[in-house]
Amino acid sequence: MYAIKQYEKSQSLLNKVQEIGILRRIDHQNVVKLFEVFEDQTHLYLVMEYLGGGTILQHKYTEKEAYIAIKGLLEALNYCHSKNITIKHIKPENLLLSYFSN
Repeated sequence: MYAIKQYEKSQSLLNKVQEIGILRRIDHQNVVKLFEVFEDQTHLYLVMEYLGGGTILQHKYTEKEAYIAIKGLLEALNYCHSKNITIKHIKPENLLLSYFSN
């Protein structure tokens, strides 16, 4: 299964082009993977790894689960920073889970 992000070309795509470049450079287990980019006359499509666990806002956590989630986030940020990539939009809505056991 894949997730597809769709952007209208009528919008400013500069940020999306930058996002694509960054995602192509990242290879880390805790960062969503970009597989392919397609476009047609009106839209740009990003084919990405599907993460079916929802966002971190959608669940209640035990202390152990919270520890695992935060540890994964910090590992991903450390990896990105080691590649001189700064992540600007770290917020609960953007933190996706591959699964959730409860």
